[in-house]
Amino acid sequence: MTEKQHKEFFIKYSLEKARETLKEIEVLLTNNLLNNAQSRLYYSIYYAVSALAYMEGHKTSKHVPLMGWFNKEFIHERQVFNPELFELYKNAYENRRKADYEFTYKAVREKIEKDLIDAVAFIDAIENYINSIQ
Repeated sequence: MTEKQHKEFFIKYSLEKARETLKEIEVLLTNNLLNNAQSRLYYSIYYAVSALAYMEGHKTSKHVPLMGWFNKEFIHERQVFNPELFELYKNAYENRRKADYEFTYKAVREKIEKDLIDAVAFIDAIENYINSIQ
């Protein structure tokens, strides 16, 4: 596999994983597993941003540095995406942290359902951008 094919594979795989995770959220909501749905919501966004990072040759396995890179490169410097997308990403990260690590945290269905709609738009925006570049 050439370097280009390897890169294309990881971009495609990450976007597929983002879409698959959106489907997982629906199942979790149906089964009233709200904290798990909250956590997966963040990961759907994370996988989409990871695809963008693969495309750009940016390598990190850490969540906060990836978030900072996205904000710097695509919100502030290049101004490719609306700053509201970064707010969604940042809030999803914080809500995931609460859902996973704060044992008294209780996710709210209505908030997750709203954020799910926004996450779909976020992933669409990333995927459309990637497709416009490739």
